[in-house]
Amino acid sequence: MDSGGSSTFENCTFEGNVYYGSGGSTYSRYGSLTIRNSIVWNTLYDGNQAGYDIYDYGSLITATNIIHGGSNHGVTFSGTNSTSNPSFTDASSNDYTLQSTSPAIGAGNTDATATDLNGITRPQGTNDDIGAYEYRNTWTGSTDT
Repeated sequence: MDSGGSSTFENCTFEGNVYYGSGGSTYSRYGSLTIRNSIVWNTLYDGNQAGYDIYDYGSLITATNIIHGGSNHGVTFSGTNSTSNPSFTDASSNDYTLQSTSPAIGAGNTDATATDLNGITRPQGTNDDIGAYEYRNTWTGSTDT
């Protein structure tokens, strides 16, 4: 949440957030909020129904290269954005790394953070990934990997 200030979120993953009252998973009131190369997914309102992923209340929110659940209020989107399922490895077990079929792979822009939460350098492929984790194909060509 941002109230009259300025905040920037880069290569973040917001998943399963719950809010009550007005707002959203990320919320800005009379400030400026920049969200880049991030995933905002599965936001719930009052704990049981789909809510706003990103909510702009009289401020300026700029979202670039975002994968989001689809419900937003007053947000300016730019870049490559998607409402497709981000294909986490196992969100129910808090594993927010990306499956090989994730639309987040290679969809980020070049101002992504240099490393992900696991310390893996970006990019592992031709372009940076969206979200907190860079997908890393560990297949070596053998049948064991």
